[in-house]
Amino acid sequence: MFLIHLTTVIAFFTFFFLVGCSTKPPYAETKLTWEEDIRPIFEASCIECHGGSMIRKNLSLKDPDQIRKNIWKIYKVVIVNQKMPPKNDMGIFLSEADRIKINQWIRGNAPGIGTGKPY
Repeated sequence: MFLIHLTTVIAFFTFFFLVGCSTKPPYAETKLTWEEDIRPIFEASCIECHGGSMIRKNLSLKDPDQIRKNIWKIYKVVIVNQKMPPKNDMGIFLSEADRIKINQWIRGNAPGIGTGKPY
């Protein structure tokens, strides 16, 4: 009987030790910012079609309110479906590293939208 209780106690503490030592998702620890990390990616890969004189799909990535309002749509087409930016002859490209940064930034509650220098 004592052995059963001892085994239960050991299993209980082992479980909580392993749960406590589990790694957090990468976006939980990464401190990405709009100004230093994400805005340069958007400027290089997105603004040509979603900012300036051309605004496709009524989405301006220069407008912080539109980014906030559409953040999960952006997540879906850039991260989940990887449809944006489309592969084309204009040389617009989004690397896997940039997609990872955008994913981490959005999953980390997209801090800093609208801060920093205006476009």
